[in-house]
Amino acid sequence: MHSPTRSRAQILGLAVFSLFAASATAQSMMLTKGQVVAQPGDTPIGLAVGESFGTATPFDFPVMSREGNILFRGRMVGASTTTLNDRALFIGRTKADLSVLVRANDPAPTGTFPNSVMVRLLTTTGLPVSSDIFNSPPRISPQGNRVLFHAQLYDGGNPGLDGLIHTTAAGTINDGVIFTGTPGALQVLAQQATTTMPGGAALSFTTTNFTQVATSLNSSGTVTFRSNLLGGDVSGTTNDTAWIIGTPGSLSYFLRENDLVLGGANGIGPGGLGSVCILNEAGDVLHDQTLSTSLGSSPATAANDKIAFLTLAGSGVHSQLMREGDLAPDSAGTPIPGVFYGQPLNLKLGPSATASFHSIMTGGVTTANDAAIFSGSLGNVKMLARKGDVVPGTGGATIGVITNNSVYSENHGVLFGLTMVVAGGVTINNDSALAIVKPSSSMNVIAREGDPCPGLPGYVFGIVTGTYNFGPSGAHQFNDRGQVLFQMFVRDPINSVQMLAVYSWDPVLGLQLQLMAGDTLGGGTVTTPGIPIGEVSNDGNGLAFNESGDFCARSVTSTGQFIARGHVGSLHGIPSAVPVAGGVPQNFDIDCTPAQASRLYFLLATGLGFEPGFVSPFGGQTVPLNPDPIWTDLSLNNPNSIVWPGSLGFLDAFGKNTLGPAAFLMPPGFPVFLGTTLHHAAVIVDISMGIATTFVTEPVPCYLY
Repeated sequence: MHSPTRSRAQILGLAVFSLFAASATAQSMMLTKGQVVAQPGDTPIGLAVGESFGTATPFDFPVMSREGNILFRGRMVGASTTTLNDRALFIGRTKADLSVLVRANDPAPTGTFPNSVMVRLLTTTGLPVSSDIFNSPPRISPQGNRVLFHAQLYDGGNPGLDGLIHTTAAGTINDGVIFTGTPGALQVLAQQATTTMPGGAALSFTTTNFTQVATSLNSSGTVTFRSNLLGGDVSGTTNDTAWIIGTPGSLSYFLRENDLVLGGANGIGPGGLGSVCILNEAGDVLHDQTLSTSLGSSPATAANDKIAFLTLAGSGVHSQLMREGDLAPDSAGTPIPGVFYGQPLNLKLGPSATASFHSIMTGGVTTANDAAIFSGSLGNVKMLARKGDVVPGTGGATIGVITNNSVYSENHGVLFGLTMVVAGGVTINNDSALAIVKPSSSMNVIAREGDPCPGLPGYVFGIVTGTYNFGPSGAHQFNDRGQVLFQMFVRDPINSVQMLAVYSWDPVLGLQLQLMAGDTLGGGTVTTPGIPIGEVSNDGNGLAFNESGDFCARSVTSTGQFIARGHVGSLHGIPSAVPVAGGVPQNFDIDCTPAQASRLYFLLATGLGFEPGFVSPFGGQTVPLNPDPIWTDLSLNNPNSIVWPGSLGFLDAFGKNTLGPAAFLMPPGFPVFLGTTLHHAAVIVDISMGIATTFVTEPVPCYLY
């Protein structure tokens, strides 16, 4: 992790600050602990008076960093809004600090194109048609607040201004640009038909090259994306597509059609580049390819041309993770005689060069046991789950279908949906489940169709026809803390009522209702409660569900849409951003379950991030805060002060802090801390027999704006 740094003024300010510090029915979690970040009628920072988010469908799906920052595209209305400037990218944590990052029809943000604005152009004419320019999913890095997006530029149609070519005869040629960097310090990563590669070929990317699985941005600023190629050493269709990797001013080919791999034994033929190219924080890349049946010293065949590579950071070597036609391993990693891998499917990458994937096996298998989930590292892959396996807690029911939408957590295994074989006590109304499995451990079913829904008395998971399952229809997300979010229909069998709901699962807290249809939030009645966007970020967490348990999603209401942030875990801090001028507290709710009943809690703070943290000398738990000689000492030495009211106290019989409120209140007079992100965590202590820490919560961020 990149440790935050402080200026001399900040350190002096903290020294002064230390003196100041011394002086009924079921309810969804989001209704009391969620925070609406954007809804129709809001006017974020950077919009003109009278402008606001529109009332119909103003929002795309948001993405979130590990630090809790949210990025999304929004659409505005207002007297000064036109079809050429009614869209923008927004960034922030709460309504109060949400601001415009870049806006359509504004000047290109880097100064590289001083006479151009960002606007969508019609490809056949090169003329402006709308503001829909950021129409591919933007990315935000897990740390460092880096962003990545694609836009089109327009200079009035005069190529003499910024050299952009968009004429009625030629259409749009070189007006597509990929931007990256931090807010206020954006850079051009690549320009269409202008940025050239070794050999002279120019990048010819379009918005269709940008997808969640095909475009990555890590915290060091390294990007991967796919691009078509023009000119230079391009020879027809044999080498006109490539995966690109690098940073602004330093791009290179990661893999290109016609390249040889596996020591020259095989090559990547035309159309052979896969759809997955996942980059992690360390710089490792997981990618799938189709090998040529004519290139290399030992060309592939149709029976072994599908392959998954893992390219370790800095190695430049595309190493085989698995290949179609090779022997598939069992749960111990031992090859199964006569059983072979099929095509790699649903590839996911962890932060330490481990991966997971599905495959439909061939050879000595039947349709009852041919599909499986695998995970591991180079040379050490194991089978985790397979069709025909017994599902724990079902009385012997077996897996009939493994759905191909699993999510991987390096530390906690694979989260996947499954459908059991209908037999015995298994019917179409209880045959699907959501489970977690990891190497050398039993499968853990966290939710099953037909089971009671916690927080909704009388309701069960699933609908009466049994057609909406945890697999093919239900959406689910997993983070590297082992927490789960899933979207599923729930029903009341007695009153024949069914609705869509979002639940969370936590290893300590279990299942909790987050949001359901019928809730009132975001300016209307919720009709479709949102789930975080799919796919995995560079740190092994979801694109909008981070390791601290923070998540964000777009939900639909009877009157429009809204974007809200929520939290899964034992420590809730609301709001997630407070003014540096003070006056607005961040309030803390603690829920450590009855297992921690009546024990002492203590809130600690840091301004230096939460990884790797430190080990408690009184219990061995990892406290997810990097020791801070100022903020940590302040919170340790000034409990229950004006700045940290209620930061030291006792939990009740349920392991909650209902015996008294807890908060952080930034005092006025310290503007030097503008832009600082603090983190708090609660340490639970048993003082019945000396001092022993028994539990530590996840970290909770607080941004000072």
